[in-house]
Amino acid sequence: MSLYLIPVLLSFLSISSASQCKPLQCGCMQGKSPPWCIPKSYEVQKPPFLYKAVGNQKMNLVFGFTIREVSEVKDSDQVLTIPMYLSIHWIENRLVIDPNHRSWSDNSTGPTNETTEEAETLKNLWRPNLEIYGLEAFNNHKILGEMAGLRITKGKVVKYDIKVTVEISCQMDFTQYPFDEHVCAFQMGSYFYDKNSMTCSSTYFDPADETDFLERNLQYTITFRKLSAR
Repeated sequence: MSLYLIPVLLSFLSISSASQCKPLQCGCMQGKSPPWCIPKSYEVQKPPFLYKAVGNQKMNLVFGFTIREVSEVKDSDQVLTIPMYLSIHWIENRLVIDPNHRSWSDNSTGPTNETTEEAETLKNLWRPNLEIYGLEAFNNHKILGEMAGLRITKGKVVKYDIKVTVEISCQMDFTQYPFDEHVCAFQMGSYFYDKNSMTCSSTYFDPADETDFLERNLQYTITFRKLSAR
């Protein structure tokens, strides 16, 4: 009986070891040589800044907003509906990068020094918990799948882009009607961490600045501007 027990035990141990591999884990991709991977010790629940040197445990989230228009203004509910392309970037310093991989010089699917991944890949990486102040609704756009994309850069930057429609509340004062004017702030940031560990910066792009795009015929005149310009 002992002659048969040993190979059965080895087979069991082999299966158990393989089952411990996580998606995207270094050394667990069946002979493939990926441009990047995650270490075995990677903890998806913990933010990257916890693994930086003491005294430098801080990170920055970079938001990008591409907004063509405000599609609807609900006066009675004091709510704005804004379709936009939203991008979120952050550095994931725990990624293991192969600097000599050919993907970094290939621009067939995107810029050089970046790899294009399926959006679903993001579920295997740490993601920031975000808050939009005054949020009423947040809707993703889908056709055959979610209108979203993911890129990983050679410099360990995670870039996530998604098409969404956002509804936010805005206090409006109609005492000057029909010459009333309202300033509505769109603010986005970390839900859990404060500025001592997680800061935010942003860029805004209006496609109307570079194209002949015409806004829908609304009864409102809408102007976008940065909060710092107020």
